[in-house]
Amino acid sequence: MSILKELYDYRQMIFSLVRKDLRGRYKGSVLGFLWTFINPLFQLLVYTIAFSFILPSPIEKYYLHLFVALIPWIFF
Repeated sequence: MSILKELYDYRQMIFSLVRKDLRGRYKGSVLGFLWTFINPLFQLLVYTIAFSFILPSPIEKYYLHLFVALIPWIFF
């Protein structure tokens, strides 16, 4: 419980550091912050095409399994 309290106490600093990191990461980029969402969606699209048409999987609606697995993998 102490950790949660500390996180809450330092929430402004954490928010500021995250914002600074995101600004630095996408500085000079045409799409900027949108890359955070476009990249995983593009990856999901490529994997869906690969595992649905090129290498079909026997699992029904395999793209949903890919989506559930890829989102945590990409963001963390």
